[in-house]
Amino acid sequence: MDARAKIRHGQMVSVMLRSAKPRFVRHNTPCLFCINPIPANTWAHYWCGYGSRVLVDHPKRGGYFHKSCLKKIMKTPVLFECFVLNGQLSPEMLEDEIRRTVTVDSLLAEWEMVEHPSGCLVIVGRRGGKRFSGKNECRPRKKVGGVNRTIASLVYQLGGGEREPDQVIRHTCDVSTCVEFDHLIAGTRSDNVREGFTRGRHDKRYRGLTPCQKVKQTLSDRLERMNRYGDPEWFEEWDEEIDEWRD
Repeated sequence: MDARAKIRHGQMVSVMLRSAKPRFVRHNTPCLFCINPIPANTWAHYWCGYGSRVLVDHPKRGGYFHKSCLKKIMKTPVLFECFVLNGQLSPEMLEDEIRRTVTVDSLLAEWEMVEHPSGCLVIVGRRGGKRFSGKNECRPRKKVGGVNRTIASLVYQLGGGEREPDQVIRHTCDVSTCVEFDHLIAGTRSDNVREGFTRGRHDKRYRGLTPCQKVKQTLSDRLERMNRYGDPEWFEEWDEEIDEWRD
C-alpha cells in the first residue's frame, strides 16, 4: 500500500470509528460481517452505515459487529472497502440529502423560538430541552449526512437562498441565533470578519461576554434603536452615540 493509499485508509478507518459505537444487545443479533449471532445481553458495536453509499438515495449498510470482526475489517483494506466507500458526502450529495430529509417546518419544529420586537426570530434552545445559556456556542446546528450545519444556513437554503460553495451565511441583524429568512445573506468569511469590526461587534460593551450574552446584548441594542429611531438596524454613528449615552 503506497503512502497515499495509507492516508486514505486511515481517513476511512476514522470515519468508521466515529460512526461505530458500543451498544448493549438485548436480543440475539446477526453480525453484519460474519453473520454469526451476537449473543443477547452482551456488548457489540453498532455501525450507523455512514460512508457506506456512493449515491444519496442508496440505502445505508448499517448494523451490528462483533468487536473482533470490526477489528479484522479495519485491519484489512480489501475487506474494509466493502463497507466504507467514502469519507464524506460530496457537496452535491449533501445538498440532495438536505432536500430529501429536511423541510423548514420539520427543522424549526425541533427548536423553541421567540419573536423579538426588533424583528428577529430567535432560537432560545431545543424544544423540550435546556435553553442556551452560559458558555454555550449559541449557534444552533443540525447534523445532516454526517455534516454539522447551522440552522440559519439550512433555513436559508431550504427557503430558496443561493450561495457559492465557499460562502457562509451571515446575519444582517448580527444575532447568531436568529433564523428570520430576511435577516440571512450569503457572503465570505472575510466579509464576516470585516463586519465584526466595522459594525461594532468588538466594541467594549461586548468584551468579556459569552456568545449567549453577546446575543442578548445585540438584541438589547436592536430594541433600543427601534425605540429611539423606529428602525432596529445598525448604522455607522450608532456605536459612538450609545457610548456617549451610557458614559
